[in-house]
Amino acid sequence: QGEHACKVFQSDFVSEIQQSVHEGDEESEQLMAMLDAIAMVVKLSVEKTDSITLRRLAWLEGHGLQAGDLEMRDLMLTKMVEPYRSRVTAEDVGDVYGVLMCNRFWGSDRQSDVMWVCSMFEHSCDPTVFRGDVDPSKPKTDKYRSRKMTTLLPVKQGSALTVDYIGLPTVYAPTWARRNALGHWRFSCQCQWCVQQPERCRAFVCPKCKEPELTPAGPDLSGVEVSSSEETKLIQTLKNLACLKCGFDEPTEAFLNRCMQAEDDFKEEPELLFTSGRRLSEFHAANFAVAWNAFYQDVIFRCASPDEQRAVCELLVESLFRLYGYHHPQSLEFIHTLAELSEDQEEQAQILALEHVIFVTFFQEESEQLDQESYRLMYSLRPGEELPEEVACAKPWLNVPAAGSVQAGYRDHVQSSGEESAGSVRRSRD
Repeated sequence: QGEHACKVFQSDFVSEIQQSVHEGDEESEQLMAMLDAIAMVVKLSVEKTDSITLRRLAWLEGHGLQAGDLEMRDLMLTKMVEPYRSRVTAEDVGDVYGVLMCNRFWGSDRQSDVMWVCSMFEHSCDPTVFRGDVDPSKPKTDKYRSRKMTTLLPVKQGSALTVDYIGLPTVYAPTWARRNALGHWRFSCQCQWCVQQPERCRAFVCPKCKEPELTPAGPDLSGVEVSSSEETKLIQTLKNLACLKCGFDEPTEAFLNRCMQAEDDFKEEPELLFTSGRRLSEFHAANFAVAWNAFYQDVIFRCASPDEQRAVCELLVESLFRLYGYHHPQSLEFIHTLAELSEDQEEQAQILALEHVIFVTFFQEESEQLDQESYRLMYSLRPGEELPEEVACAKPWLNVPAAGSVQAGYRDHVQSSGEESAGSVRRSRD
């Protein structure tokens, strides 16, 4: 919000950025968070208070600034007010800027954090630690915060803890795109996704078994951005495809060309695929990005029909399960929205059972409070209205078959009965 920036920088400079923030510009939001953090450090340094924070920052490793960062550093220095302007140098500001750029975590709650111990975690695109916790009392946009680290998988004592530096939706992309996003940290990720596993995020429809599981057999490093004076173009190739379902691995050159043409066509007219097209899989990264944006842009999501809303959520849940092999905590928003959209109490209980399993697995401390929210949803209670005690003690979603392992897929939990609506048709998965 600029609490510290207002005291260290000129008011017109801060006000201009705040105005852009109010208009919804995400780059300005991140700049405001960075400006506020730098202002706080400058205040601590000049006023010589809270030496522990300054010592911790001194332990963190930064990196040299790029040309654009150097321009911002110099601008910040000229916009400082006294007594701070005469007490710090460009080198001081640049050092702090570099450390914050390298170690901050940008959360879904639009706040930038520097967590000292967590800054020591290594990166992995498929990490062992998830950054985030949940506050059931908050609305959708504020419910999932970034203050807490939770293990996603069992970690052996002595093993390095890893966290995903770039996060969703950016990490749902081919290896070359993830490496471009990680270029800011100036290292090349060597996780299994990046050096060995099939490229699940660049998926096509297999010509043999017709499943949307034809992918590059290994990491896809083919994407190259070529810049000219007028535009930056992405040049990609496609080779060594293999079907994760049937093993088919001999597509013709003509078929590969048609797949690349399908990618180009989708880029020109990105119309969301709820089921696979003739060539492009619904699990392709480009389609996932469209679904993600549709969900988080409230105006678009609210204008969609309930069937379309449901289809978007199902696509996101299935895509993440397919990527990670388990229900990632970040699926919770989509799963809860599916429960809200369901008009069938039995199906809703099954969806809430899946949600409960994820909560108990990853958010044990908050699971009881989250159960209370599930009560209210299932019985359509108004704020302040209480459930009868005998119903509250029953927890009906715990008594349905869906309350199984978090490793089971969405369709293993929610068994649809009767004919599915056209907007939410999904093929079942093994």
